[in-house]
Amino acid sequence: MDAPQASLIEQAQAAIAAGRLADAERLAQEAAAADETGSDGLLAQIFLHAGNLSEAEEYARKALGHRPDDAVTTAYLGAIMMAMGRPELALTAYRD
Repeated sequence: MDAPQASLIEQAQAAIAAGRLADAERLAQEAAAADETGSDGLLAQIFLHAGNLSEAEEYARKALGHRPDDAVTTAYLGAIMMAMGRPELALTAYRD
């Protein structure tokens, strides 16, 4: 019997861990197209690591629109705001 295949999200997370951001982005985009839960937050993480802060912010806010209590994405939004030189918005993100 074959082992179950990892979800696209899991594959993208593994690619991030291995430092393969282009692969991670492709997999996360596929997950988003397949409407997998968590893909927007994962894209925010990928774009933050890649230094694409405006896209990272866009996806973090989109993810929080779907799941406002997601602590991990909230933390990433704060980190994105700090990286953008907007500490007041980072504090707001951490408080909300």
